[in-house]
Amino acid sequence: MPEFYPAEDYHQDYYSNNSNAGYCTYV
Repeated sequence: MPEFYPAEDYHQDYYSNNSNAGYCTYV
């Protein structure tokens, strides 16, 4: 499991730039 960042803003930004990331779908 990759590093987890509790910052929701970081998550949203990460998803926006990595919509294809498998981790995205996992969450």
